[in-house]
Amino acid sequence: MALKTLLAGYLSQDWREDFESSAAAVTAFVDGARVPQLLAASADIDGLLEQPGVADDDREDGLQRQIQSLGGSYDPTDDGVTREAWLRGVLDAIHVELDRRLESDS
Repeated sequence: MALKTLLAGYLSQDWREDFESSAAAVTAFVDGARVPQLLAASADIDGLLEQPGVADDDREDGLQRQIQSLGGSYDPTDDGVTREAWLRGVLDAIHVELDRRLESDS
């Protein structure tokens, strides 16, 4: 799972020692990943977000369990953002980078 690379490698327990913010960690991952990794991470996030609908609180708890099971220690709610919104933001960052790379290749 490519998302594990982001969560365990960039947002593990000591992520604050390496990055000024979670956004900086996401940027470092996106900038350093190859296209296949970005595509795989995008698919991983889509898979998490497409899980069958449950009550919002249960969904948020489930997303946090998934984040933690993949090695992530970051909790977006500490920054006032839902886990779903944060994952969608990561997905957006990945898509922007993929678009940028595809444009530069043409």
